[in-house]
Amino acid sequence: NLLNYACSSLKFESLEKKLHYEPKCLRLPSNTEVIVLAGNRDPLSPNTVLTDYYQCSVANPREGTIAQLLVKCMEEPCFDSLRTKQQLGYTVYVNVHDTHNVTGISLNLVTQVQKFSTTYASKCMSDFMHGFLAQLQSWNEDDFLSHVNALIDDKEADDNSIDDEVERNWSEILTQTYIFDRLEQQIKALEKISKTK
Repeated sequence: NLLNYACSSLKFESLEKKLHYEPKCLRLPSNTEVIVLAGNRDPLSPNTVLTDYYQCSVANPREGTIAQLLVKCMEEPCFDSLRTKQQLGYTVYVNVHDTHNVTGISLNLVTQVQKFSTTYASKCMSDFMHGFLAQLQSWNEDDFLSHVNALIDDKEADDNSIDDEVERNWSEILTQTYIFDRLEQQIKALEKISKTK
């Protein structure tokens, strides 16, 4: 058959262990601050991109879900504060990252250097994050659970196409985590979550 012919013609073999890709990510100690400054590759560009990255923990479905929930809670206040009220830049967003099995959250801002210095914009981002975390503490359980339930609804939604399912499963293979029931584990974790846990 065609598959056997292709395999025998291409002579597939397993890679030696020493040739296997070993992804790595530096796990920083708690409360470590690292500042990386890089010049714009285009000296004529008026834009500055700022990213505040907060490393959370070693990734597992529960920790990743908590990071996603935090981002879900943060999206609207972040845009409202940094974009709408302070008008720091047109592009403002938060993201969850799973970088080689380390969970992180980033707060991202694209601003124009002639309007705001990077020092000022960075301080505004840091002030927002500290203020948001303080505000989150004051939420009542119902406010918090409304975000939990919204995230559960997102995760229970049907895939728009087979591509969504393929991409989700292929990601498990590429990252070598192989947690093909990640969505189900995340939903279970969300169902057990409360503001105090």
